[in-house]
Amino acid sequence: MTWMDLWKLAARNLQQRKLRVSLNLVGIVLGCTLVLMTAAGTAGVETAFQVLFDSSEFAREIEVRPSYGSHRQPPESEIQVSERIPPARRQRLREELTKAWQNENRTEFDYRIQPSQMDDLARIPHVIRVVPDFYLGCTVDTSTWMRAQDDLSETAVVALDVEQSVAERRLVAGRLAATESRQQDLMISELLAYQMGFATDAELQQVLGQPLTIRFRAQSGKMHSLNWLVSEQGVDYDLQTQLAGSIDKLVDNLDATELSEAEQMLIRRFAEAVLPSGGTQDVYQSRSFTICGVLRSEGKDMNLSSMFREFIGATDADLMIHHLAARELLRAQPDNTSLYGVKVVVDSTRNLRAAEESIKQLDLNAHSALWAWDRIEHQIQTVGTVIYALAAAVLLMAAVGISNTLFISVVQRTKEFGILKSVGMKDRDVLRLMLCEGVLLGAAGALLATLLSMLLAVCGRGLLSMYVNYRANTDVQGVFFELGPLSIAATWAFAIAVSTLASALPAWRASRLDPVVAMRQE
Repeated sequence: MTWMDLWKLAARNLQQRKLRVSLNLVGIVLGCTLVLMTAAGTAGVETAFQVLFDSSEFAREIEVRPSYGSHRQPPESEIQVSERIPPARRQRLREELTKAWQNENRTEFDYRIQPSQMDDLARIPHVIRVVPDFYLGCTVDTSTWMRAQDDLSETAVVALDVEQSVAERRLVAGRLAATESRQQDLMISELLAYQMGFATDAELQQVLGQPLTIRFRAQSGKMHSLNWLVSEQGVDYDLQTQLAGSIDKLVDNLDATELSEAEQMLIRRFAEAVLPSGGTQDVYQSRSFTICGVLRSEGKDMNLSSMFREFIGATDADLMIHHLAARELLRAQPDNTSLYGVKVVVDSTRNLRAAEESIKQLDLNAHSALWAWDRIEHQIQTVGTVIYALAAAVLLMAAVGISNTLFISVVQRTKEFGILKSVGMKDRDVLRLMLCEGVLLGAAGALLATLLSMLLAVCGRGLLSMYVNYRANTDVQGVFFELGPLSIAATWAFAIAVSTLASALPAWRASRLDPVVAMRQE
């Protein structure tokens, strides 16, 4: 018999046994539908979260901090280990001694990121911006402001990433600092404008274009390293200045004291450490800006994509300048501007992992929302694996049902097989006939499951999108149920394979029947 004849005969045999075929199809359809919906849901939810992840500006940011360890190498005498110790242990001990020495000899610069390191960060592939976590304490010259109050003088300047869309949404009046005029543009908070006496919308328009001068420390005097006495110990500023001057005089007249050479050297080292620069007074500079915009406080957007901002420091302050202007100001005053962190922005969240690895190779700490995405992806895959296991169990039960049904069919069709063999059908043709029935059964079940899954995907997609958008207060892009051609093809192959294997044993039994005995069977 030809293959065409076998397929036609197999289809007719299945059509004649509608009840048993229908029961077998139910099991195949349920298992395949469960597999398809699991694959569609896993791929769709993962795609939706990836789209959400990509759409969030905050998710593309990496917070970079110093490693908080000294990078200087200790003298060999400090990490010397006895040669009697085994080499592997000796190396471990040397590493521990090196860490201990570096911890004991850390300086203030070990807790800060240097301008040269920002240049290294900017050269990392896929990095598009490097924004310093810039904080510059200053005073505001309020002499030109007739409405200003005396308590407005003490404030600070921070760097604002003006290329973020969230910065545009914060505008109350005016514009953001422009890149071409970043050295002159200054943005102020609406609170500062209110404290200066500009409250209404019309008054806020009046503040735009007005000059504002800030005064900040440009060079630290000898008392810079003693500032902790004021903040931590409550020592009066004037007394701090007198202390710095007294230490200076003591160092100049050490030879007239009765101190030993070792004691004199110890005092000189102490003076060099806490009084690093030339004068006892700080040097201040003034810088004039033009107010270009008034911004509201950063606040928090109540949507799903803004949750990643929790990993990045806020930029609320009274005075804000362009992030590039902050970098230029930092280069001019690297010793007196607190820079304990940097924000690195990459072009896509897909490059977060590579950028983080490159940052860590620079001996810096990197922290982003990447761990949150990894956790979400892990949870999606875990749930998908469980449902796949349930679907496989359903298909296995369907396979047992198919095999049982075909066994009964072989018993009931024994006489039929005997007649077919007597007229010339060979054993292999009987085997192929039964296998064809199993293939058709699996293909029919897979087809029905595909159509049912498409219908469920369309209905579920709309309902789930409405629910998520309502709960997340944002327009989440994504299909949630994504039926891909690969998952459909895999399900078809799996269903056909299961039904074919289930029919293999009954087919083998049918092919082994003796035609004479089979025709005598009642």
